[in-house]
Amino acid sequence: MTEITIDIREDLLNTIQSISRDNIITPTVPIAIYLQEAENLAVWASDDLDQLSKVGISSAHIEDLKERIEACRIFQTEWIKLKNIKPTEQKLWEESRKLAIELRGELIFTYKYAFKDDKTALKEVKKIKKQNKTANLVATLHNLYRIGNKYPELLEKISFDFNQLKDLSQLAYKLKNQRSEFVAITPAKEKFKHLRNQSYTYLKHLIDEIKDAGKYVFAKNKERLQGYHSRYYK
Repeated sequence: MTEITIDIREDLLNTIQSISRDNIITPTVPIAIYLQEAENLAVWASDDLDQLSKVGISSAHIEDLKERIEACRIFQTEWIKLKNIKPTEQKLWEESRKLAIELRGELIFTYKYAFKDDKTALKEVKKIKKQNKTANLVATLHNLYRIGNKYPELLEKISFDFNQLKDLSQLAYKLKNQRSEFVAITPAKEKFKHLRNQSYTYLKHLIDEIKDAGKYVFAKNKERLQGYHSRYYK
């Protein structure tokens, strides 16, 4: 897996990443709620350590629990951030793409008129294909920019605004960069979702261990037992 730069201890990150896809547990509780319940459990179990220690639960388990909670929260935050960014990046790219298609059509129409008496120049314009894939569209914009600068005297005769060529070049680079950013977000988002699910699984293993211990120790103490059940399911 691609190396992750994030504020988590390296050994903890390695442990989380070592959880295979087959062993990942899919969250059945909203993560925000699950993390809050996990924090509540850490506080609750801390008060019961004297009794829980009889079945092997110590303060080390509580500290480990807090660390796993924080790791899961970090990955959840990063995933949500990328999840929310993607639609925005996609919208900006689609707006630029629409503008590029319109500008391409306008310039081809203008060039054909300006070059109507020059067979060589007109031949170059007629070779342009109206393909709408981003890579083809960007290449076409650059080609239109090149052609416009190659035959300036023909464009001057029809009072062509050469600022359009400058706008064309800028739009081509903008479109390419926006597409790259949009495409780059998807694997990053999936990566953090996978890490979130791995960290959730790692957290759940410890939560289940502490809860099982609490349910056993306080089986006859309803007041303390309630802290080892999920309020979400109730």
